[in-house]
Amino acid sequence: MKCIYCPIDTRLNFIQVSKLLKEVQPLHVVCPEQYTQPPPTQSHRTDLMVDCLPPPMSYRRAEVLTLPFKRRYEKIEITPELADSLVPTEMKPGISLATVSAVLHTKDNKHVLQLPPKLPQPQPGKKRKRVTDDVPELKPTKPLLSGSIPVDQLVQTLEKVKGNTDRERLVDWLVDWLSM
Repeated sequence: MKCIYCPIDTRLNFIQVSKLLKEVQPLHVVCPEQYTQPPPTQSHRTDLMVDCLPPPMSYRRAEVLTLPFKRRYEKIEITPELADSLVPTEMKPGISLATVSAVLHTKDNKHVLQLPPKLPQPQPGKKRKRVTDDVPELKPTKPLLSGSIPVDQLVQTLEKVKGNTDRERLVDWLVDWLSM
């Protein structure tokens, strides 16, 4: 499917625009709202509006449009800094996997994966902490697990967290939790 932005020459009148749209036969037409309705002072003049099949989708100034296109895949760019930080692990011969912790920035339908912002380092010498409302509180990123998980290390961590030394109950709890 192609989406073509084709501004219509403003020297054309409404009849010429309607003829042009009938010749081209587009699947979707998007135009400003004032072109889809007759002027308020001359509501009987239907020739002063865009007439085409299918009916045009109208929009107003600064309105976000939801177009009837189905997107299957999106192209995402990765910053060079993030690409350098990736460490692929070979899962099978010819298949590698790398966990990614990143922030997705989207602007004008362009998507960019960037490194997550680093935590601000406390500056020595300042006795008072200034309260700023515009700075978001950043939490440290946790490492993501992939591949085979060392069970003994996991059970030890669970023992610390749950405070329970009954190994069988912890393993049962873990199996129940993973099956959710």
